Amino acid sequence: MLSALSMPLYLWHKLAELPAAWLGDRFGLPVDAGLPGEPGFWTGRLWWIVLCSLLVVPVITLVVAFEMRRKQGVVTTSRPRIILAGGFSLMAGLVVSLALGALPAP
Repeated sequence: MLSALSMPLYLWHKLAELPAAWLGDRFGLPVDAGLPGEPGFWTGRLWWIVLCSLLVVPVITLVVAFEMRRKQGVVTTSRPRIILAGGFSLMAGLVVSLALGALPAP
């Protein structure tokens, strides 16, 4: 079960992380308590994990419900025109993103 949830969790966790940061700031919780070793760091991490967990559970529940209802078979093709169209579309999206200012980062 955990293995099946690992990819949706990885892909959708940011949807829960940003509201968790907002809630932590709104309620004055020490979610950004400084560097490791400073007072309150582990308290901040604990609040951060609690908020993220509370907000990611409904998101993952919805994603899993959707995934269980969708068609399991994935349509494939071996037609070169369709494969090339997909590759060019992906490349065009990357070029447009870079042209708009998105920069690769570590």
